[in-house]
Amino acid sequence: MVEGISPQEAMERLNRFTNEFGVKKKYYEINKKGEDLFGLQNQKYPALEQTEAEIANLGKLYNLYDTVSKSITAFKEKSWAEITRQQLEEMEETA
Repeated sequence: MVEGISPQEAMERLNRFTNEFGVKKKYYEINKKGEDLFGLQNQKYPALEQTEAEIANLGKLYNLYDTVSKSITAFKEKSWAEITRQQLEEMEETA
């Protein structure tokens, strides 16, 4: 992870990297089909599998951050004088 960048920029970088990884993954799948076609032993790429897992975990983390950030922004935009008890309970449950 890179220190000193904003969460928004980190999310954008993750999206770009996810797209780039998708291309690499397709090449891997094409090569695997070729190995199967010619009866060759399938090559293992542990770094590819690890990268895929890290991308998935970072995606979950950033989605959680985005959800929390949007919820907090929505809470700030509400007029607290006009909130009913039910709305307050819903906000507490969401938080």
